[in-house]
Amino acid sequence: YHLDRILEWQKRERIAPIQIDMGLTKFCNVGCIYCIGVTQGGMKKGMMIEPDALMRFIEDCGKLGVCSIAYIGDGEPTLNPGLYDSITLAKKLGIDIGMATNGILLDMKHAHEMLRDSTFIRINLSAAEPESFKRIHQASSDKFDMLIEKLTELVKIRKKNQYKCTLGLQMVLIPENFDQVMKLTELGAKIGVDYLQ
Repeated sequence: YHLDRILEWQKRERIAPIQIDMGLTKFCNVGCIYCIGVTQGGMKKGMMIEPDALMRFIEDCGKLGVCSIAYIGDGEPTLNPGLYDSITLAKKLGIDIGMATNGILLDMKHAHEMLRDSTFIRINLSAAEPESFKRIHQASSDKFDMLIEKLTELVKIRKKNQYKCTLGLQMVLIPENFDQVMKLTELGAKIGVDYLQ
């Protein structure tokens, strides 16, 4: 798919990455029981790429010809105040952009621009019921209902406006949530997301 980059690389020319996976923060608003940051204390409150540095980074990626950026791994991307501006800027510069998030703090005031400008949004939801959600994500069960409402609204906005953004669910499968797999599959189908992984 990127033969031009391969040919440049074979000629020993300097090439930009085709895809960059990066975290925007080193902290999170939940405490998922399987997260290495929680189990080994690796997350530091407040550590993040500063928004102005993030915007400069996106601009540099555009100039270098980076094809796509995914905000995945490390902490929760919605905790970085530069998130929404960076998504819009990336799209403007021709960079495909997506993110994995727990979704709880998604600012629905930015729903249209997120769906318009993102290639994918993947919600890490490792439970299909409020009590399991509370146990696995260590977040209050009322956050589960709020998250389902947000997901339902995102699907509705995407459909109404014919945005191309893929909406998916991600489940980290562990013994404590094995009973949730089929229930989450059914919930995802009911909401109308594109996939569950």
